[in-house]
Amino acid sequence: MRMTRRSSSVFRGVLFALLGTFQSTYDTAGLFGDLTDAQLREDPGWERSTTRLRKSAGISISKKAAASRLSTSGPLIFAEARPHQRSQPNDPLRMFRCDACQIGLTRLKDDVQFLIQKERAWTKKDLFKRIDMLCQDPAMNEQYGRAQCADFLKDRRMDIARKIRDIQNPDSDYFEESLPSPKETCVEWNECIPGQKTLNEVLNEMPEAQPGEQSR
Repeated sequence: MRMTRRSSSVFRGVLFALLGTFQSTYDTAGLFGDLTDAQLREDPGWERSTTRLRKSAGISISKKAAASRLSTSGPLIFAEARPHQRSQPNDPLRMFRCDACQIGLTRLKDDVQFLIQKERAWTKKDLFKRIDMLCQDPAMNEQYGRAQCADFLKDRRMDIARKIRDIQNPDSDYFEESLPSPKETCVEWNECIPGQKTLNEVLNEMPEAQPGEQSR
């Protein structure tokens, strides 16, 4: 849908106004290390069918157990901070990473809850296919949002997969739990700041244009 001159101006105004709230967000230290991508891919639990998962031999230990082993065998290892976390943002398009995180995880939360109710689970192939579809969500801004969403998924694809994997793994402490709150997760990942709204939420709260204004 094409934007009118007025709506385009409002969009840019909102975008740059919100930039001021981002100036002290992403100057954090690195994140705690986690299971490696290789370990995740080799996990035989991924290959289980889409029927209800049951406890059995051959499924890797839960993430909590792995973290416990790591803490007793040596010092914790910090992962390198992701590029968007190393310095304060100077690009208003950074806000779309927060949009991508909140919109994407909200959709996945609904899907995961549906699978739990149906006593089903994604295979590894289906899970990654579903994650890769997040940027095609209609709620994602086509002009800027999808490009930033692709950048977000490049950094967070495996993090998202691990969270869902824990829910599907009967040996996990999070088995068949709902995905955590998308807003809380995105703040934890330093993709958003506390209380931050998506661009769609901001635009929906704006007063509607008066009759005749759009024709100006």
